[in-house]
Amino acid sequence: FMELGDLMWVACVDGLPIAFAGLSIPSDGFSYLHTDLVAPAYQRRGIGTVLTLTRFAALADDEIDTIGVLATEHSASYFTRYGFALEAPPELDPFAGHYMHRLSRPFTPLLGQSADALLRGLDRVTFETAFENTFAEESAT
Repeated sequence: FMELGDLMWVACVDGLPIAFAGLSIPSDGFSYLHTDLVAPAYQRRGIGTVLTLTRFAALADDEIDTIGVLATEHSASYFTRYGFALEAPPELDPFAGHYMHRLSRPFTPLLGQSADALLRGLDRVTFETAFENTFAEESAT
């Protein structure tokens, strides 16, 4: 994803990755969420919510009108809780073998700012930027 220029977040517990989420670089007033993965043992614990809010917060200062997601039949209901609505009837993905749901929702800076405020209120969640640490280590050598 780095070559595509997308933004990525990895959730870790005790240094082990347990979830991953991506966000496309905004373009023409649009951005989309992608690659939402949470290890089964860690599902239904709020990790997906934190990753979704983190991506909303990352867009708080961008000029975005719409945010979209391509969801499976299993994850579509998750995204509807965040105001995403189905754009068209689900379509069968011949490669994946299941139906894909194209969802979108309007985006305003207030949504991003609200998500940022909620995240700042979570006392058990910390954010680290691994790439900054990597670059700092490379420049020191």
